[in-house]
Amino acid sequence: MHPFRKAVEARDMDAVAALLADDVVFTSPVAFKPYPGKAITAAILRGVLRVFEDFTYVREIGEEDGRDHALVFTATVGGKAVQGCDFLHLDEDGRIDELTVMVRPLSAAQALAEAMGAQFDRIAREAAGSEPAGRPCRESVNDRSGGGPRAAAAPDHLRRSASSRRSSSNRCRTPSRAHRSRRRRGCAGRSRPGPRTPGPCRSRPG
Repeated sequence: MHPFRKAVEARDMDAVAALLADDVVFTSPVAFKPYPGKAITAAILRGVLRVFEDFTYVREIGEEDGRDHALVFTATVGGKAVQGCDFLHLDEDGRIDELTVMVRPLSAAQALAEAMGAQFDRIAREAAGSEPAGRPCRESVNDRSGGGPRAAAAPDHLRRSASSRRSSSNRCRTPSRAHRSRRRRGCAGRSRPGPRTPGPCRSRPG
């Protein structure tokens, strides 16, 4: 059993952090941009374990003394069943310098993205050292702070994306000033001289 798997299964995040190289790069399944650095990687991993319920490793691929390992896992997030894999690469000192996570299906990935977005601020504070990391992985699902059962860490562009979707929805329900202006100009362009009949865009010759 790889030490990383052992530490995660024990929810020992201090041991997990000790296995990370200072220059480790974390690649998220729901963000394009990788995250370089031990502090942010450890903070994200703590957030991921807060989000996932019933997290279990089911298979380990790789030679014991090799530098590449794949750890297959199952979990639940936001009521969606998740199947995923942690891909580890070790440096010459045996520490993890690359950690890539992949998940499926798409519905679970979307639920994970939403859940991670809810706690991005907390993860950023932990990474910056302004908030003690503690041992959050032992928290009850219903006692998590900062977002309830779907709370976790994620990139800020996910929060901006969600905000943009809400704004777009509001714009669809309320015509913009420019749209109303164009509609009025369109009506005026189709009108001809003569008495006007009721209705904003109806006219006929006198």
